[in-house]
Amino acid sequence: MTTRKHSRKKRNQKGIKWFYITAAGLVSAVILAAILFKIRADSADSQRPAGTSVSQKIAGSGDRAGDSPNEENRPDKGNQWNKTNIDNTNIRTIISQMSLEQKAAQLFIITPEALTGFQTVTQAGDATYKALQEYPVAGLIYFPQNLQNPKQLKTMTARTQELAAGLNQLPLFLSIDEEGGKVVIYSISSRMAKVKASFEEDYPGMTLEVYDINANDMSTKLSTEYNSGIRTADVIHSKEQTGDYMINFFNKGILHNYQPESIYKNVNQEYLKDMTPLYFETDWWFYNTGVYTETPITNWWDVTKPEWKGSFVLQNPIGTVSYMALFTTMAEHADEMAEAYKACYGQDIVLADDEPTAAHAWMKRVLENDPVIFDSNNEVIQSVGEGKESKLIGYTPSSKYRERADKGWNIESDPLKMEPVSGVAFMNFVAVVNEAPHPNGAKLLIRYLLGGEDGNGNGIKPFNTIGGWPVRPETTPAEGNIPLEDMKLWMINYDFVYKNLQDVQDYWYQFR
Repeated sequence: MTTRKHSRKKRNQKGIKWFYITAAGLVSAVILAAILFKIRADSADSQRPAGTSVSQKIAGSGDRAGDSPNEENRPDKGNQWNKTNIDNTNIRTIISQMSLEQKAAQLFIITPEALTGFQTVTQAGDATYKALQEYPVAGLIYFPQNLQNPKQLKTMTARTQELAAGLNQLPLFLSIDEEGGKVVIYSISSRMAKVKASFEEDYPGMTLEVYDINANDMSTKLSTEYNSGIRTADVIHSKEQTGDYMINFFNKGILHNYQPESIYKNVNQEYLKDMTPLYFETDWWFYNTGVYTETPITNWWDVTKPEWKGSFVLQNPIGTVSYMALFTTMAEHADEMAEAYKACYGQDIVLADDEPTAAHAWMKRVLENDPVIFDSNNEVIQSVGEGKESKLIGYTPSSKYRERADKGWNIESDPLKMEPVSGVAFMNFVAVVNEAPHPNGAKLLIRYLLGGEDGNGNGIKPFNTIGGWPVRPETTPAEGNIPLEDMKLWMINYDFVYKNLQDVQDYWYQFR
């Protein structure tokens, strides 16, 4: 009785002993694998291009997935597995030949970025091959930033399995995270509805939820929701004119840029320093083609001359952000306005006591010349272009060109002849909202909006129209558009405009 009990006790102790040994081994393997992948991640970080960091919440700068395998690394098709030659014996053979490190790697299903060290992976090539050779993980998980279209996904995953098979490894578990199945965007443009249709067609299973919001209400809505803890939008599309977004959203971490290298590598770096541009718009002086065979004015000071008294049209600058942004930018470039005055009148400008700069003088003298002021830009363009007898000229968005055929406006502009500039460049931008519910879907959408890899995908098409200028040189310009680089435009200094707009507005109101 005593001997039997003692024997059971020894067996129990032995079982417990082996349990702890096994558990310790598994824990050690996991720790070893974690260390190995941490070392690899640190190594990858050290090789990242200057100015990039994995600590950046949204901003990325690499889309590198490796080239097609070279001949040296090309898999031997004779070693590739298939449904008939993968059996239990083969699996046991492969496992028996693995090192402890390789067996530890089999405990993990990781992202292709963690495997290769690149920031965004959209294809399988040399980098994937070499990484699998060193770390034969159990599988890979893909997120929306890895997916461009069904064909690309099929090619990438098939190639990945091919590379693993060529290394005589076990077939990989491949999975896709469905978190990005929905994306929400707040947009100032009704054209985003066209993007919704094409996006959902190009990405089956994805849903794009669009909120069409007035530009004047956008920042208020976003600020109110964010400060209330409401997280609805993943992406916003709006227009920056006054520095409001720059100062109150980007600088405070509410909005983040996403600028993948493959999309923005050829874009003017001046455009990228503050926000992520989608396209630019501007305002121009329009005239009626039934009355004028060419532009009747070539200088901003022309509308201060007596012959134009009461014959030019503006939208009410009070409450019109684009006009006040223009006038404030004009104040920053007051020296250029003084030079333009001399070109127009043939003499240096003499400022009155209540005219701090040539820009202020222009505003005051414009008001003294009795402009016709409407509440909306639709009224401006209609007054200029309706019929063939209007002698009025009007300053209004360049996008009004799109209505020329639809509404029969007899309108034209010649911005290349205007001095000192034709207008101000207004940036339509896209940004990822901090703590976005679907951050990966947000990245996918931004890439889509920018026209994808070649710049001419369906996402940019609704915005690539006359009077609007996509920022990527790869994007084929809309027919009839003057090249953006040919125009003389003032770029907005958001910090200057934000600090000085109210003073400029008060000055205008003083004489209105």
